Amino acid sequence: MAVPTQSVLRLSKVVENSNRNITADNWFSSIPLVDILLKRGLTYLGTLKKNKAEIPPCFLPNKNRALESSLYGFTKDFTLLSYVAKKNKAVFLISSSHHNQETDTNTGKLVMIVDYNHTKCGVDEVDKKCSIYSCSRKTHRWPMAIFQRMLDMAGTNSFVLYQMSADSDDKMRRGSFILNMAGELVLDHVKIRVHNERLPRELRMTISRVLGKDLPPHHQQLERFHKVEENYALFVLQK
Repeated sequence: MAVPTQSVLRLSKVVENSNRNITADNWFSSIPLVDILLKRGLTYLGTLKKNKAEIPPCFLPNKNRALESSLYGFTKDFTLLSYVAKKNKAVFLISSSHHNQETDTNTGKLVMIVDYNHTKCGVDEVDKKCSIYSCSRKTHRWPMAIFQRMLDMAGTNSFVLYQMSADSDDKMRRGSFILNMAGELVLDHVKIRVHNERLPRELRMTISRVLGKDLPPHHQQLERFHKVEENYALFVLQK
């Protein structure tokens, strides 16, 4: 079983047999995936890559097909759509929730395309928001890349929850919210690091300034100070 198919099945396991619809792009879409989801009580709508063996040759783009023309293919459970969005270019959609050539009365566009754009735009919007305020950095370590992506998603989702719960007069802008959230995430770690005497003094002073506290005295300095006090006291007693 292909990795994209495994990913969709694993993520959708919690909503099986709920009659929900899943929308995804052509990296995930395949006929076997749609078939498996249908057996698990879920419908599917997604774009297909043109190299899929199930796509008939007549559905492929060619110079004889008119702009914005469409071709439908129907089976008992699936509907395949080939839509010419640009000259010599076709978009392929597979759906197990659409079974006719219906057109949206408001936009004049095909219902399959309208539904796909309506549901998939949420994913695109999240990607856009994550890219505006992203903590991702170039890395060759996949665990780090995944962790950075998780932080971007957490920042976006937490801001949505914040907007729903905060008073309208006290709401922060997203940039300020992200900065505050980042500060809260590292605060406990920073408080520990300020006591690490192996760090450069300049760095510890910067941390103290950010925390608004005085720099803790150096442990070795305290030892020398106490030793001087002991020697002075011993000198006084001997005298």
